[in-house]
Amino acid sequence: MTNRGGLLLLRDVTNYQTAQAFLREQSEFYASLTAVAKVLDMEVDIEAAVPKALLTAISLTKAHSGSLILLDENLRGSRGIRVSNGQYVYDSVASWQLIVEQGLANWVITRQEGCLIHDALEDPRWLSVQGVDSDIRSVLAVPLAFGDFFLGVLTLHHQTTTFFNDQHYRLITAVSEQIALSLRSAKIVSNLAQEENNQRVLFNVSQLFGNTDQVETALEESL
Repeated sequence: MTNRGGLLLLRDVTNYQTAQAFLREQSEFYASLTAVAKVLDMEVDIEAAVPKALLTAISLTKAHSGSLILLDENLRGSRGIRVSNGQYVYDSVASWQLIVEQGLANWVITRQEGCLIHDALEDPRWLSVQGVDSDIRSVLAVPLAFGDFFLGVLTLHHQTTTFFNDQHYRLITAVSEQIALSLRSAKIVSNLAQEENNQRVLFNVSQLFGNTDQVETALEESL
């Protein structure tokens, strides 16, 4: 075989391997989207949907820990949850707001794009918060957005530097919209359920007092 023939064969083998790697990655993407859909589909309780979404992202990437911050309409931290050492941790709204205002979440929100940090100790965007895992090194953060709705920020952690790579980034970016859609649907249903409950309470109170307008006025004055 001539050198030219050998080079052509090597090129064909390389192209084949590249194509196979691409197909494997696409297959993993579709499998991940399906997994997220199965976990979050029909979940109508926002309080249950948030931890499920976070745990699913951690499982897909084999992250050590992670957090999910939900934002209100003013892009302020309204609630959040993190997973540390396999345990759910619900921090105060003030703690999440500090991260939203000064931490990596602020960078993601401002630019509305994700980022990959190979070593958190060397990156000024990372804000170390007291009481949160001190051994975090590799970080992956993406926005949770659907259309014009910016719902929150998903952040994944690992103790090893450069653990997360471009494939992890593409994977989580691909599933983030699915997560955002599921969380938005759950939030709408939860809000409707809360409104229905408020109306039921108002009705029951009005039955006792006999005048809905008077009850509404009294409730507004008490707030």
